[in-house]
Amino acid sequence: MELNADAQILNNLKAGANFTWFEGKLKSTSDKWDTYMSNISIPAAKFAMYIDYAPVKNMYMQLHYVHTGDRNRFDTTGKGTYNEGEGKVSSINLLNFSTGISLKDWELNLGISNLLNNTYYTPASMLMARDAEYAHADGRKITLTATFKY
Repeated sequence: MELNADAQILNNLKAGANFTWFEGKLKSTSDKWDTYMSNISIPAAKFAMYIDYAPVKNMYMQLHYVHTGDRNRFDTTGKGTYNEGEGKVSSINLLNFSTGISLKDWELNLGISNLLNNTYYTPASMLMARDAEYAHADGRKITLTATFKY
């Protein structure tokens, strides 16, 4: 299921949201549809929102929020570990910001991802459930770009 909504609130203000959720089961050895598909095939639910604002001509500001839900459909093995693709996926909340301005031949942009500097593991590293692939995602990252058009 996927739901999407966008709204032009004012001439210089736009907002939107998106929600995505999947689920799936496979036939088990008992010939019933009672076995959840792995996290490799079925991602955790995801919700995103954005606000675009243009305070003055040739300038934009955007705030973007992303929530990845949790997915915990599988039991651990007898050794206390998960099979590949069946790891527990914990929820994540991220806030990103970007702004930019165009000045004649110049374009200046500033982007800040993971604005709140949250420490988290990516869903991909969590779902694989292998120590070698269990790694933190990037912390706050600031990007400044200047473009000259000639």
